[in-house]
Amino acid sequence: MRIIYLMHVSWFWAKQRPQFIAEHLSKENKITVIYPQQFGKKEKCVENLNPNLKIKYFRRIPGAYKIKFFGMLHDLIVACQLWSDIRKTDVVWVTHPFLYRFLIFFNFSTNVKLVYDCMDDVLEFPDTVNNVSRRKSMLELEKALVSRSKIVFSTSHYLSEKLKKRYGSDLNPKLVNNAINIDSFTKKSHEELPEVIEKCFRDDCVNIVYVGTISSWLDLDLIRKSIGIQDKLNYIFVGPSEIFLQNEERLNFPGPIKHELVPALLKRADVLTMPFILNELILAVNPVKLYEYIYSNKPIVSVRYEETEQFSPYVMLYKNEEEYLKIMQQLVLGDFPLLDVDCNQSFVKNNTWNKRVEIIQECLIKEI
Repeated sequence: MRIIYLMHVSWFWAKQRPQFIAEHLSKENKITVIYPQQFGKKEKCVENLNPNLKIKYFRRIPGAYKIKFFGMLHDLIVACQLWSDIRKTDVVWVTHPFLYRFLIFFNFSTNVKLVYDCMDDVLEFPDTVNNVSRRKSMLELEKALVSRSKIVFSTSHYLSEKLKKRYGSDLNPKLVNNAINIDSFTKKSHEELPEVIEKCFRDDCVNIVYVGTISSWLDLDLIRKSIGIQDKLNYIFVGPSEIFLQNEERLNFPGPIKHELVPALLKRADVLTMPFILNELILAVNPVKLYEYIYSNKPIVSVRYEETEQFSPYVMLYKNEEEYLKIMQQLVLGDFPLLDVDCNQSFVKNNTWNKRVEIIQECLIKEI
């Protein structure tokens, strides 16, 4: 099967669901990944990962949407860049509604099918929630994309139900949760950490690590309160930041880390955490980091909501401030939970990207 795989972020951005699915699909299909790249930016050379996986980019003009006419012209220019690939494919895989702007020019024949992989509730990101015109535009794009897609995948049950409520109860999204790439974790756990991260660890404290995007959904007020109560807690939040933060006493923000170094970082931690503020965006998230955390065989603390309940045998869940602070007190006193390593590894091995793509491949064969 020939698949044009349209990504909304660079192939070289933090390795996530889109890259893993593309790589695994290429084992049985010919995949051409195409992602946006702004004019004037130099791009890395892409090595041939395997004969069935080709990586390309299309050019975008920064600021093109400030004027409506130029925005429409820009979309047409991008569509022209995509035409030679799309006309020869069987499937066009779309990772974000924004990409549908470039597909409205195509009259897809019965031989070319659209597939939408809905990874997040795109209408609930802060830059969309707080922008009425952007939210309206994104809603229209996603509605059109969903209506024309032969298959819609979603990452969580909550997200599936929201899509059905938003676009019609007859919609039947296929649930494909996130997962873990075990191979990269097995090979990279002994790498050395950059000094900027290593120096954040303290021998006289319980070192609690978070890995991921640092944004408004992190409950930093709760973190600061726990630091004020317990003087043996040291937090290290590693990842790209969407908000301005400075290091505080026992609250560290050393910046992003290469994906291949994440296993070594998790191994270095005493405890791993996911302290999210629950909102509509987070409630729809099936958290990749919990799969990775569990594989590391470290104590894990996470906020409790529908999507984290499935992790309850392996994770300490809290639903409010009181429960979180009680868990922190236990950790400071050395009352770490007993970990069933075999149970952890069994769970992870049943939740790999290879397993997820087997489900996707079956759907493609059946529906396409």
